[in-house]
Amino acid sequence: LIYFVFHFFSLLLCHVQLKTNFFMENLHFTPEDFADYASSYISKEFLSTVANFEGFRESAYKCPSGVSTIGFGHTSRICTEKYGLKVTLDIAKATLHEDLLNVFSSITSIFPSFPLLPECYRNMLIDLGFNCGTSNFSKNYTELHCYVAKFIAIFSKKHNVLSSTCDNLLLIVLRYSYSDGRFLTGLQRRRYHYVKHCILWHEKNGYLK
Repeated sequence: LIYFVFHFFSLLLCHVQLKTNFFMENLHFTPEDFADYASSYISKEFLSTVANFEGFRESAYKCPSGVSTIGFGHTSRICTEKYGLKVTLDIAKATLHEDLLNVFSSITSIFPSFPLLPECYRNMLIDLGFNCGTSNFSKNYTELHCYVAKFIAIFSKKHNVLSSTCDNLLLIVLRYSYSDGRFLTGLQRRRYHYVKHCILWHEKNGYLK
């Protein structure tokens, strides 16, 4: 009897935890939720966008790629070492800003003129680096590195940016809709969101003729 009672409450606790995580993962965040965490290159609008794509999880879990994750897509061991297996919403917000700022710095160290890009392009590439790792911008990944370098070089010098250059870069970004070889509609939706904003920017501003 004691065994069955213990088993019942264990299942109940597990069920409550799953529902709690599911609920928190589906919270909707607005830019005002991140007003206290924004900075010059990481806007509150961008923070809320990334937060909504990632979802908030107060407990550590495994992402589709099998990486231990907590908060808003935070994957380093620092968070769990500092705060254990759970994290508060405020700490997760601050950590997300720090993570995105680190990605911005990493991409800028590879492409010094990266800050000169329009915000829509910066956001798209920072989100890609945060979601997939900044190693994707290194020379080991020649295709992405090549097109990002070419686009930044042309744009930073205010030379004519051909539509084909933009299209090739955006198409490469759209390819990052897979995790461990599996196509994920959530990732595709995420990539399309940023690509759409870049296309709208060009419709408004043209191609720097």
